[in-house]
Amino acid sequence: MSNFKKLYNQKINRFIYKKLSPLIGRILDKLFFTSFSRVGINYYHFYNRNDYYIENKDKICFIHLPKTGGVTIWNSLRKYNAPIYNFPKNSFHNPVSMYCNPKDYKYLTVMRNPIDRVYSQFFMYKKLGESIADAGLAYTIRTQKAFKNLACQYYSGFIDEVVDERIYEIAKNNLDKFHYIINFDNFEEDLKKYLSNFENNEEILINHSNKSNYKKMSNQEKELIESYNYWDIKLFEYYKNKS
Repeated sequence: MSNFKKLYNQKINRFIYKKLSPLIGRILDKLFFTSFSRVGINYYHFYNRNDYYIENKDKICFIHLPKTGGVTIWNSLRKYNAPIYNFPKNSFHNPVSMYCNPKDYKYLTVMRNPIDRVYSQFFMYKKLGESIADAGLAYTIRTQKAFKNLACQYYSGFIDEVVDERIYEIAKNNLDKFHYIINFDNFEEDLKKYLSNFENNEEILINHSNKSNYKKMSNQEKELIESYNYWDIKLFEYYKNKS
């Protein structure tokens, strides 16, 4: 493909998936309380893709679930010269690759209580102006796969699937092989410990990004999130008991 044709295709894709698709999607979202606007955005930014190849097995592949301190980690890894794998288009949110088994590659992630993570993700949707969030927490969780057992989807590689025992077992077995896991409840200490592998002559300073503030979760909201995230809660309990 000539450079001109490649540049032309890039511009067309940018217009369709970054400009036009979200615009049409937002109109539909307002009318029908959907989240079509995210489909084109996710495609354009290479989010939620499980078909990438990690070209170097020494590279660190960060599996970044939303609302797990991921922006802070990306910035810190770059600041302290960690050999990170950069996803195509510098994508942030992708599951384990179906082509790169965790037993052979260096996957890094953060484990956060899924109830707190989902609740935080809902308020992120509200902050971003996602129309689906206007319909409330219950409707958002019921209609959005990203709010139901997302950790099992990401760690198994089976993104956008309904999680069952088979997918849970794959996620659990993959997680056992991860290069390093940061505990969200011990975030700064765990991250500093990990970064010390790459910086021995400088005090490690963590600059937190994207911190969120929102109202306290009610018991009813907690029970609602629990009811839709059985497998993620089970995975989180498995991780806690092992660590």
